[in-house]
Amino acid sequence: MKKFTSIFTCALTSSILIGSPASPFQHRQHVNNIVLTKDSARIHKILDTISNPGVNQQDKKNVPTANKSFLEIIKNKVKSTSSIPFYKSFRIVQFGDSHTAGDFFSERMRAHLQAQFGNAGIGWILPFSVPGQRTAQYSLQSNGSWQTYYQKGRSSRQILPFGGYLATGNQGSSLSVASSSGALQKAQLIKFSVLARSASNSPSAISLSTNVLSTEVIQIGREWRVYSKVFDALTSKTFRLDVLNGKAEIAALYLDSDAPGVTYEAVGRNGSELKMQNYWSTESFKALFKNRTIDMIVFAYGTNEAVDNISTVEYLQILRQRIDEIRKFNISAPIVLITVPSFAQGPTSSCRQPASLRPIHDAQVSVATLYSNVYVWSWLEAMGGHCSVSDWALNGYVARDWIHFSASGYRKSADLFYQWFTLLKAN
Repeated sequence: MKKFTSIFTCALTSSILIGSPASPFQHRQHVNNIVLTKDSARIHKILDTISNPGVNQQDKKNVPTANKSFLEIIKNKVKSTSSIPFYKSFRIVQFGDSHTAGDFFSERMRAHLQAQFGNAGIGWILPFSVPGQRTAQYSLQSNGSWQTYYQKGRSSRQILPFGGYLATGNQGSSLSVASSSGALQKAQLIKFSVLARSASNSPSAISLSTNVLSTEVIQIGREWRVYSKVFDALTSKTFRLDVLNGKAEIAALYLDSDAPGVTYEAVGRNGSELKMQNYWSTESFKALFKNRTIDMIVFAYGTNEAVDNISTVEYLQILRQRIDEIRKFNISAPIVLITVPSFAQGPTSSCRQPASLRPIHDAQVSVATLYSNVYVWSWLEAMGGHCSVSDWALNGYVARDWIHFSASGYRKSADLFYQWFTLLKAN
């Protein structure tokens, strides 16, 4: 994320302290005198939405799981009596910026949920290694001739597939992936998948194999599709994609276990903003949602939008556009918005937050009141509110730039998010 250079101060009249173990819905009053919004009714609606998960009552009749806790919903799926392979998994996909791309926050949430419900595999895997980003679940190696693409800078208009990454490989190129986290240990079967298409109008061919078993040739056409093969987990340790003929475009790989449990997938990129999803191929979205069930979507953006001084109105439009777009492909999946956290330019001042941090936060909070099955967790308020980054810095929870967090800071943040999540009910 790029740093900002101007010094800003901000304040608010009322906010909510989220995630306190003793009182998770406790109201916290601030004495500063800048109004959150002129509409007092909207203030209370916004504050209630932050502090009390599941308060939105719109269209309850359209949500079959209304009033059930999400922990209960997850349990019901992973404990299902269904005999369909790979059905007993609850897949959560978190989209975000560098807070997601580091995979510390998501790693902690993954650990919480999988300790309770089981591990259903790795899920989404980058098609190449990205400098400055981290993956906690797997290692990836590439061989041969690959060209890689991703959105470099927030002004990028390049159309890319779902996830915002693209690897193009010539004949003879390969990708090999192995679990580095024990995610596949309890599996009997493992499904190895790829979101791919031919790089030209001429058909291309790939194969999916393991360290002990090869598969037949897979012909791929010009349209984005998910191609999958199932392997024996006892003997399969590494998984390999080979480009056998022509040139193939790879958007992502996937490793799913038949063991019941949760996957928590982190689809992030350093410097990213939510609006950059507007340049992800609609066709690839359709192909993925058609072939792979996603049970919950998490949006964790806002820091770069705050740095770029995006207005509340503009960001509300972006949020609504993305939610509406997701609803076209996956009508029923709940969407959770994680707001912008408290951050500042650096330790020379205790309160150097960008002027649009609070407006971005308020847009994220208020949009949840416009939809059923959309929820919001205020990372900002869970930290303690306005300029709470100073207190977090004193405890070693933030990085030197006061924008990012230390590994322990991300883990603490995920712990607070998990506390809130355990209380969340479907509306």
